[in-house]
Amino acid sequence: MTKRRTPPLQMEFFDSHCHFDFEVFESTRDKLWRDCTAAGITRLLIPGVAPAQWPAMREIVVRYPGLLCAVGLHPWWIDKVAGIGKFPETEKGHGIENAPGIGKGPVTERDPGIEKGPGMGQGTGIEKDSRVKKAGDAEKVPAIDTASGAGIADVIACQIAAALAEGGGVAVGECGLDRHIETPLALQQIVFEVQVRLACEHRLPLVVHVRGTHQEVLAILRRHRPKRGGVIHGFSGSPELALQYWSLGFCIGVGGTITYARAAKTRRAVAQLPAAALLLETDAPDMPLHGFQGQPNTPLRLPLIARTLAQLRDQPLADIARLTTDNGCRLFDL
Repeated sequence: MTKRRTPPLQMEFFDSHCHFDFEVFESTRDKLWRDCTAAGITRLLIPGVAPAQWPAMREIVVRYPGLLCAVGLHPWWIDKVAGIGKFPETEKGHGIENAPGIGKGPVTERDPGIEKGPGMGQGTGIEKDSRVKKAGDAEKVPAIDTASGAGIADVIACQIAAALAEGGGVAVGECGLDRHIETPLALQQIVFEVQVRLACEHRLPLVVHVRGTHQEVLAILRRHRPKRGGVIHGFSGSPELALQYWSLGFCIGVGGTITYARAAKTRRAVAQLPAAALLLETDAPDMPLHGFQGQPNTPLRLPLIARTLAQLRDQPLADIARLTTDNGCRLFDL
């Protein structure tokens, strides 16, 4: 009698940061999610970027089992929400500018977090946001009046609190600080801090965007000490920097950056961090993996990131899939 062989269990993956609601996925979303689930990608978190996007985002989450969402205001959208600026028109339309209900917004080059050096930081094939600051522009950035900034933050706080009260959000974000845009950093800090306070009040984790502002972000997180912690999305930096976030209860979002051999510091960081600190993410349609520059990213490439992480940590791929999925479920209380 031939012994029946038990089929191997499929690995499960959790994409902790994917803009699955953006227009680039509109025509293929049904098939893409079927393909994702067939590939073992069973959970996916959509970060909120602006109030106009939240209702459509929640509809998508309801439509597809396994999808989750966060509610927040991304620093790139602060000026539009605050009424102090508008987004530039762009030629390509596959990136962050086409979230439902938002219309034209910023398309950025989205350097995949690679430490800069001669010839580095290029290669995503996406135009730079015209608001990204150029060398020597620092003195041109307008100052923000603290009182008016606080008023803007109050409005945003009410919008986020109302959205959270409607239910469905498992985190606050995507929020944070970005030194490479023209929105005054002082205003960004006010808006970020109000979202940190909301996360503390609602006992939710944070999804944090950081570009060139690690010390400012760390200072705010140390001041408030969010009990539920969160995730530093698209982390790029040294092991020592990553451990500072981990000591505050923040996981590290591991994305396509690690597929670039020249991202040496970040690769060392993810190799050395405790396993409990790691989450996988694609940031699709942005942050293309090595070999896919110039193409919109997709959540289907999450296993490629996991495979690279497994190689860097000298661990089986199945272990990486399991531990990062468990970490995501624990962080977002699933």
